[in-house]
Amino acid sequence: MSLQNALVNLLVNARDTFDGSGQVTIETSNIRIDDEYISEANEDIMPGSYAMLAVSDNGNGISSDIIDQNFDPFYTTKSTGKGSGLGLSMVHGFVKKSGGAIRVYSEVGSGTSFNPYFPATRKDTTEQKPVGVVTDPERPTGKGRILLVEDQPEALAVIEKTLKAAGYKVVTAENGDAAYQIFETEPHFDLVATGCAVCLFVGLRQRGHGAWQWVATQ
Repeated sequence: MSLQNALVNLLVNARDTFDGSGQVTIETSNIRIDDEYISEANEDIMPGSYAMLAVSDNGNGISSDIIDQNFDPFYTTKSTGKGSGLGLSMVHGFVKKSGGAIRVYSEVGSGTSFNPYFPATRKDTTEQKPVGVVTDPERPTGKGRILLVEDQPEALAVIEKTLKAAGYKVVTAENGDAAYQIFETEPHFDLVATGCAVCLFVGLRQRGHGAWQWVATQ
């Protein structure tokens, strides 16, 4: 997952809290986290400078008795077909892997704010690089054909764009049934990528000699 994917997941989650219409606010700030805060919040991070990216909404809010379950895999309060229960779990994993932390503030009837904190780095501007000289390493070019299965249209669009920009050929499906039909008609994929719970009952098993079979794995 990338920062862009994490932001999309938070925005989709905020949108789904509305009954009709609502407002989502994206806020960024530089903050300093000290040992006292880390101890009080029981966070496993290092003290220092962090960049905060907050996504807040004025939706229904989350009750205090379930707020700690938000990042549990497959946990969702949405109706069937509205969410996989994996979006916030993936965001939490991405933030922790980045060396940061994420806090949730919510009030029933008023809204919710998800505040991820990422370790900040200071860019060294003392050495001026000549104009026109490319210093970034060449981006690797991917090869292969991917069947991408994702039930959130916004996330699907971002991931598809990212994979295509990396050089992959991408075929998309919005659920497990659609993916199965695609695979039955054209099974020549190098990878099946999925992040939605509705698709987890589907998998691939190698039968030998490079042949693959679509099977249920539930």
